[in-house]
Amino acid sequence: MRNDTILASKFIENINKQLIEIKKNTKDTQTVDGIQCLMDYIKNYSVTSPSEKETLAENIEKSMKEARRNNSDMETVLYIIHGDLINSRISLEKATLLYQQYLNIAIFNKETP
Repeated sequence: MRNDTILASKFIENINKQLIEIKKNTKDTQTVDGIQCLMDYIKNYSVTSPSEKETLAENIEKSMKEARRNNSDMETVLYIIHGDLINSRISLEKATLLYQQYLNIAIFNKETP
């Protein structure tokens, strides 16, 4: 996963927090309406675009299905990574690193006879 995507999501989160504070402290109805409009836009954007965690989980699921046919041990490892990611027992970065290691092993296994 790319660091700039993570930074962008944190940036959007911080903007939303600031908008909430401004909305609480402002009595002007036009300003409150404008802030609410921006908050709705942020909410819709967040809901419609899949998170990195969801995307990685989907990729791991696809790899699990492929590994099921070829290597049941790898499928088990991917199942554990997937479960830990979904249940937030490991971070997105750690899950990404483990998944990339799986991909490297899978490529190596295909190249060797």
